[in-house]
Amino acid sequence: KKMPVRKKEDDGGKKKEYENQPAMVVEEAKTGRSKCGVCCGKIEAGELRVGCEAFKAGRICMGWHHVKCFFDSCKVDYNTSGRGTCKVTHEPFKKEQLRLSFPVTSCTFQYANMSGVEAAFPRVLEAAGARAEDVGGLDELRDGDKEAF
Repeated sequence: KKMPVRKKEDDGGKKKEYENQPAMVVEEAKTGRSKCGVCCGKIEAGELRVGCEAFKAGRICMGWHHVKCFFDSCKVDYNTSGRGTCKVTHEPFKKEQLRLSFPVTSCTFQYANMSGVEAAFPRVLEAAGARAEDVGGLDELRDGDKEAF
């Protein structure tokens, strides 16, 4: 399944595609110069890494993570405020909607609804050698939502 392409508002208020960049990327590190946004450790060339778009220093760039660090930082919970949008599908959240939080930097998280998780998260699970049941926060969900996730 192809991951959705991120969109960005331009000055005219029209949405445009840029770089055909998906919201979440799993790939081998090209050079070994990137650092993990969670543990700040070096990501070696050829090592699998997860990338998420981040707004840093006034621009949008890709934040990279070790696959294990990324997966261990993910958590399922409910949107308590009813505000915000899914970073994968761009759909607005509803109050008490199930969502997945994932790291962008060591102290910043973004959120995806279940449609976004279905589109973008399987490659992360595969790369981590993990199952959906291993994601943090599942024990705190209502029974029907555990199965839905």
